[in-house]
Amino acid sequence: EAVSRQELDFAFLTSPIIETKELAVREIADEPLFVIGPASCHQAKTDAELAQMMPFISFNKKSWLGQQISARLQSRGIFVQEAMELDSIDTIETLVEQGFGVSIVPQRLLAKPLSNQLTKIPFCEPAESRKLVLVSNAHNPNHQLAEVIERLSSGLTKHQ
Repeated sequence: EAVSRQELDFAFLTSPIIETKELAVREIADEPLFVIGPASCHQAKTDAELAQMMPFISFNKKSWLGQQISARLQSRGIFVQEAMELDSIDTIETLVEQGFGVSIVPQRLLAKPLSNQLTKIPFCEPAESRKLVLVSNAHNPNHQLAEVIERLSSGLTKHQ
């Protein structure tokens, strides 16, 4: 909304974003989703098996990521034993690493790789992902700034 009102020149958001004629939306990166569990779950052979091994720590279902994960689990008939719902991916990763449960999280673009202390299996085949987008006002005279940021951002994805 702030970009539409030209209060901000641009914003990085996770998709989906409702495209309008006022907004230019450029995809910056795909962040692959992984089912994660503590190292003790290393015997899991599939994402579904790992997701059901322990209590499930879900990402906030009011967010797009939480809705995306929940819908995909449901469409695949994967029933998890939900233990808690959190807003912080970092906190979820820490709780899983400490053995409190399993979860599904993205490998974030600028974050360190998921810990080696985690059992990690790509979520779905082909792997589901969270999309990062750059949103700018289509009528903003500073549209060149968004184009430069897009080029810089695409350089980041190539170095990951």
